Amino acid sequence: MARLRVVLVEDGTFPHGSLRDALTSLDLDVVAEGSDWPTLVDQADARSGEAFVVVGGVSPQLFYEMTPGDRAVVVVSDCLSDVNIGPAVERGAFSFVPFPLDGVHLHAVLRAAVARAKDIARIRHEVGEVREQLETRKLVERAKGILMERLGLSEQDAFRKLQKASQDENRKMGEIAESVIRAEKMFGARDDEQVHSIDHGRRARSAG
Repeated sequence: MARLRVVLVEDGTFPHGSLRDALTSLDLDVVAEGSDWPTLVDQADARSGEAFVVVGGVSPQLFYEMTPGDRAVVVVSDCLSDVNIGPAVERGAFSFVPFPLDGVHLHAVLRAAVARAKDIARIRHEVGEVREQLETRKLVERAKGILMERLGLSEQDAFRKLQKASQDENRKMGEIAESVIRAEKMFGARDDEQVHSIDHGRRARSAG
């Protein structure tokens, strides 16, 4: 089984380096460590970190600053209370492990957390794709209606026209549909102005 690559986040509760040694002894690769979340997130990206091990004490400050993204977070603390558990959960903590460490337990918790985090990231990606597909479908339907009305096309021909434009311009169907809708808004406003102008002229001649 491949060694997990973790980022160690500490608030100074324990002597510097003590947790690194403990994690390394558990066949975990500590690829970065510190307390500044933006820096650690960048390092996790650059070094393929799979999880954050967040080590805190009584103060919840470190947990309020958590920005793990799609990565798993396991909190290690010698003071697990609502004061620090609450903000940690709100910001993405998967599990909590008391200190002193039970190495076997921590290793199992980390493995499970990484697996769940990957599942959640995959599901989030799939949901995003479905949402994008639904939005594209709505845009295409609106654009087809515009082309059918403006150009007198059948629904099938309107779709083919959008499809051909997508292929010719190497752009997504949704982007082409948005362009058609924006153009319709512009020309529609111009048509309204022309109608208003004509009506105004008729009323002026009638009055004369």
